[in-house]
Order: sequence, then C-alpha cells, then structure tokens
Amino acid sequence: MSRAIWIAGAAAIMPLAAIGAAQAPAMAGAFNPPAAPLLLTRTLRHELHDGQAVITRRAYRVQFVAERDGFRLDGTLAEVTVEAPPGLEALAALERKRPDAALFPMQLDAGGRLLAAPEVAPSLVQRQAIGVAASQIAQMDLPPGDAAQAQGFVSQLQARPYRTAWPLDLFRPQPGDRREKRAIPLADGLNGQVTTEIAARADAASGLLAAFSRKVTTDLGGNTRVVVEEWTLTPAPEA
Repeated sequence: MSRAIWIAGAAAIMPLAAIGAAQAPAMAGAFNPPAAPLLLTRTLRHELHDGQAVITRRAYRVQFVAERDGFRLDGTLAEVTVEAPPGLEALAALERKRPDAALFPMQLDAGGRLLAAPEVAPSLVQRQAIGVAASQIAQMDLPPGDAAQAQGFVSQLQARPYRTAWPLDLFRPQPGDRREKRAIPLADGLNGQVTTEIAARADAASGLLAAFSRKVTTDLGGNTRVVVEEWTLTPAPEA
C-alpha cells in the first residue's frame, strides 16, 4: 500500500477514535421525554479532498418507553437517502439497503444519557459489497489523490462498517457549543491532531434534543479529513 493511500485511510478512520471527545457532563434533574412518536433524523457527511462528499441521511420513527431504571427508545427506519461520487456506487447502494435492525432499541438511564451498545459484526452481504467497492476503485483510472481518498473511505467501512458511537448526551444535551483538540500519536513519524466541535440545541421546555451537530476534523501532517454528523428530533408525521 502506498504512503498516500495509507494516510488517506488513516485520516478516514481516525475520527472514529475521537468519538468520545467533547462529551458534556450529565444534566441534573429528571428526564421526562414525551410518549408520542417522534422523527429522529441523522445526517452523516464525509467530506472528500476534492470538495465532494458522501452524504447519508437516515430518518427513524422513534418512541420513548419508560422502564424501571430509565428509558427504552424503540425505533424503525422511515427513510434513507445517499449521495456519493463516482467510484463509491457500491457502498452507496449498500447504505441504502442497510436496515439498521441492530440499532434499536436504545437504552437510556434515568437522566436521559445513552448507555453504550455492543458492536455488531457485519453480515456476509455487507462484507462482499465493501470488497466489490474496493475492487471497483482499484480498476478505475483515478488520479492518485482520488484513488487514495476513495480507498481510505472503504478502509473506514472495513474497520467500522456500521456507525460511530452516538453522543451519550444526544437526547438531553447541554445547549451551546464546545470544542476539543486531541493529539494523536502515529507511526512513521507523523503528527496527528483531531479536533471535535459540538453544537447542541435543546427544547426550552423539556430539555429534549432539538438539534445536535458533531464535526470531527483530522489532520495528519497536513492531510485533512472532515466528518460531520447532525441529528434532529421533531414530531413524527401521522402514520
């Protein structure tokens, strides 16, 4: 593997190492989410070096259920849209078909913070689709920079094909902005830095999530990659 592809792959994967950064302290007081169905929308944007991006938007119809020690969040996938540049069509098709069956139910504690869920292994079909995408990229006559970026994106999905960990304070966030920088030690003498920027808004009456964004910028010796995640929670349309 060339150094360029290694750097691009590392830059794509490194934001996942920073997902625990910039977590806010738990909010005080009781958490009282509504019992009515809600629409949770998550938009994930992987920015590419040439100004293009892979953008996935998934909307879920969700409902909070009170339990003895906290809450259960049930949900079903309502809509998926994926935008991807040439060379990543196989991965875009995979993302459109992914049912997110293992995402729900989510568990929250009594204060409204998410409890960490175990990782789920990719299926055979998913592994095959990732392999097809990597093979397609290798066969395309792409400029070195484009090929490195595309292979780096595939490397990310091979490492963590489902999703980054969601913020623990997502559904009851501390409103406002926060920013954190972390140095990342790398092999081959490279200096890495990950910057995580959070912007959160909550409903003034309930404290429930209104909008939450997380931007992770990875800089590996001047090679920069950006991943942006956005969540919104709104009343669900009538079924």
